Amino acid sequence: MKTLITGSSGFIGKELMRAVENPIPYDIQQGRDIFNDLLLEFYMRQCDIVYHLAGNASVPTSDRPEIYRLQTEGAARVFRMAKKLNKRVVFASSWAVYLGNTHYGASKFAAELAGQVEGNVTNVRLCNVYGPGQPSLYAIPIFLQKAIEGSRITIEGGSQLRDYIHVKDVAEGLWAARDYIGTTDLGSRAMTPLNEVVDIIQGIHPVQVDYVAGRKDDNGPSSNVELDWQAKIKLEDGIKDVYESMVRKSNL
Repeated sequence: MKTLITGSSGFIGKELMRAVENPIPYDIQQGRDIFNDLLLEFYMRQCDIVYHLAGNASVPTSDRPEIYRLQTEGAARVFRMAKKLNKRVVFASSWAVYLGNTHYGASKFAAELAGQVEGNVTNVRLCNVYGPGQPSLYAIPIFLQKAIEGSRITIEGGSQLRDYIHVKDVAEGLWAARDYIGTTDLGSRAMTPLNEVVDIIQGIHPVQVDYVAGRKDDNGPSSNVELDWQAKIKLEDGIKDVYESMVRKSNL
């Protein structure tokens, strides 16, 4: 099976490239643009299945006008080309679609709706992905970096619940979804409060933490994973994995 992966140079895309059979990279960094129909068709004709990951990488950077072009129109173009060529698509959507208060979630949900119109698309809603190489816009790498630097961490609230899943598990879960039809979440099936994440970090590297009042309703959705698949990496081991990779990088 030959697998086309859009967004193959991204945080998740790189790991997925290692997890699938016969990967075909497709990424803007290689000059391969999902808005270039001729190029997209050329590479899509070579594959058996498409994994669509290309787009804006995160919630924190999604509050900009072009987000819907990148996330929604871009996905719709991939889905339409796949329909033309009779290819299945696994779409990396997001748990943010449940929240209803972010441009990122709205753009992902709109892409899912486009997939319903265009045809053979499986939506995989990723929970809070983390792991080595993750951009430093997210809680775990931010907190670990502060610990390494000897800075203090400030936490608003602390009881916020999230389903954290390691990027290696995400890649394996996405590959397991290749024969699934419909929409599924992809998470660890465990909800962890933010203060427990901080406790794990303190157990790895001493760091001072200041807790201040925060929103009490800032909880992510619990995952509903319908795949015959289970995440393997425990949160403690995964955070240690990220920490060790950051230490190695800082020592280069």
